[in-house]
Amino acid sequence: MSAKKLTPKVLINQTIHHDAIPNYNGTLALYTTTTPESHGRKFEEIHLLDTTTKKTYLLSNDASKYSPQWLRDGSNMVIMTSLDPDWSTQILVADVEGSFDMPCEVGRIPGMVYNLKVTPLKDGSIGFTVVGLADESGNLIDGKDNDADDDTFWVYDTANVRYEDSYIKSKRYSIFYSTMSKAPNGQWKLDLPLYNALHNTTLEPSGMRGPAKYGIHYDISWKGVALSAWDRSAKDPGLINSSEIYYIRLESFRAATTHAPLKLGVKNNSGPVFSPDGLAIAFCNNSEKDDRIYIHELESNTTHIAFGSEVEKEYQLDINGFRFSSNGRALYMGLEDTGRISLYKVDLRPDAYPQLLMRSGCISAFFPFGEGSDEKLLVSTSSLIDSKSYHIVHAHGGHEPELLSSTTDNGAQLGLSPTQVSELYFQGAGDYRIHAWMVRPSNFDENKKYPLVIHVHGGPSAAWHDEWYKPETNLVLWAEQGYIVVAPNITGSPGYGREFRRAVRDDWGGRPYEDLVKCMDYLECVPGIDINNAVIQGASYGGYMMNWIQGHPLGRRFKALVATYGIFNLPAWTLGHDVLYYSHSNKTGSSSMLWDILEEAERYNPARPDLIRNWKTPMLVVAGEKDYRCPFEQSLATFHTLQALEIPSKLVVFFKEGHGINMEDNMLEQYRQVFSWLSEYTGVVVQDQGPDPEEVSDADSVASGGIPGEDQYLEGRNELDRLEFLSLTPP
Repeated sequence: MSAKKLTPKVLINQTIHHDAIPNYNGTLALYTTTTPESHGRKFEEIHLLDTTTKKTYLLSNDASKYSPQWLRDGSNMVIMTSLDPDWSTQILVADVEGSFDMPCEVGRIPGMVYNLKVTPLKDGSIGFTVVGLADESGNLIDGKDNDADDDTFWVYDTANVRYEDSYIKSKRYSIFYSTMSKAPNGQWKLDLPLYNALHNTTLEPSGMRGPAKYGIHYDISWKGVALSAWDRSAKDPGLINSSEIYYIRLESFRAATTHAPLKLGVKNNSGPVFSPDGLAIAFCNNSEKDDRIYIHELESNTTHIAFGSEVEKEYQLDINGFRFSSNGRALYMGLEDTGRISLYKVDLRPDAYPQLLMRSGCISAFFPFGEGSDEKLLVSTSSLIDSKSYHIVHAHGGHEPELLSSTTDNGAQLGLSPTQVSELYFQGAGDYRIHAWMVRPSNFDENKKYPLVIHVHGGPSAAWHDEWYKPETNLVLWAEQGYIVVAPNITGSPGYGREFRRAVRDDWGGRPYEDLVKCMDYLECVPGIDINNAVIQGASYGGYMMNWIQGHPLGRRFKALVATYGIFNLPAWTLGHDVLYYSHSNKTGSSSMLWDILEEAERYNPARPDLIRNWKTPMLVVAGEKDYRCPFEQSLATFHTLQALEIPSKLVVFFKEGHGINMEDNMLEQYRQVFSWLSEYTGVVVQDQGPDPEEVSDADSVASGGIPGEDQYLEGRNELDRLEFLSLTPP
């Protein structure tokens, strides 16, 4: 896609390139693309990249085909799934060097399945797994994957009630397995029935709830299945939605397992991957106190530490993905690294120190360059100005990464340049420095001053990266509107040492707030910034921070604030959101219950009366009605407070969105509302707002005067086909 300037329309309509996967000898790579269309429809394509010539080829533009991957049989055969109109799933194979547009049907699964994985078996067959919704008997549900039903109520006896944007109902997702065999004529065929790996358990694979559905963490080998799962029957609030690692031994992919899941890691674990020989499983503990990679040896049933800060006291980077080398004697790791996700390699031997392989932008995937080869890796990355690029990286270092493909020619096709992006360092609230990204407009003039917008990230254990952000939070888009954008990685951000990340605990409104004060002090001296024409915005924890700032002197240094799905009353939120373990793991306080941490929660509660009396700055509030992480009522309370104090304010509600804006049309509307609101205070002329709101949005915009009446509110929410925009002006 080529455009002279990045605008909301261009960004949202941009084709998304997904990570590339190499074949068995590294000569070819598969990747898919997604192009948004109107009203939530997407156009899917499958592409092939020749790693020698660097040429790409379109293999399929059939949107019904998904999850393509190499068959792993030593050929260039690709296996993929295709959803039929009757909601059954076809398993297809095709040769990329033959008639890919005429794939052979291996078999048909009577239901909707996702996350297809394959593994070669010793008898020459292929073991495979899929994820699908199971009925009460543990069988794959026949037909459409639909956890909704006609019930008008649900009854719960555990705290597993909601997750992100949906209610948790009785049906559970599970992992099903079987084999594919090669007939004498060379054709593959699917062997039925499917077997439920989690039958007679209360486990469900992690990641199948919320908008990130189908992005679960599990792996397979000839030995069985390793997965991250949560126990649907857990009563302990500290275990609600808390992932743990399990291994399910399979004597055969052609029979039901007789082995119960073996728990390998307790609480907050992720990313299980098998070693190439299938005899070991690596997984990561993601808790505050124990951020390490473990390896479990299946034959000896022992677990040992492979990498972590407790082993290497001097090494303080946070883990963000890993996999074994092809020979199984090393780990490749993505590590949070000063606003980047960099690629490292560590040998699996005592006292080994990680070796940096690539530090440019953010890596999103990395694979050894072919089976049995440890010379090179195929790496997918992005940056603040480039949405996706593919590289060859040498596994032993000493060579610059070789660029295979860049979707935007390093930003040039969108009118962007690396010179727009720079890094700042300034003194924080204590004896440490804060790192921040700064992005200037592409037409930046050194002789002019530009309005400032500060972005506060969510989390609070999150960070701004040199990464292409989804449309909802794309930093470069803001710069192209005419702002100088500053995104500081305040206290709590990973990638700057464990102590720095953990320091936000019990201190939500303390050090992070003071870091933002120091940020504004520093920016007063940065050329090109009009410090007297500044605004600030934040989402999730950043939305909490907007409410906290309102009650403090820093709030008076901004002309306007934007709070997106924020938190107003911290004590009420602690028991009212979806994931209770957040309340006592990496959030406020060390106890599990509000009544044990009430003083701590009140200390940094934006709704304290003494703080609310200080609110003065105009504020836009954005929320999703289906947000159960930072429930809509929190944003509504913020807006009601602003209205009661007669502070210029506006509430935008997206009825079909949860904790994040995911529908393309709604993203356009969000930018329309946010940029128009800020324009009133900064004077920045809004560019390319998109089509008329009545054509694109399910949002209700509420200005001074309160929210719509109940009938009007329900009409706007339930008219799913007619997208309506409501605006109430002051009387």
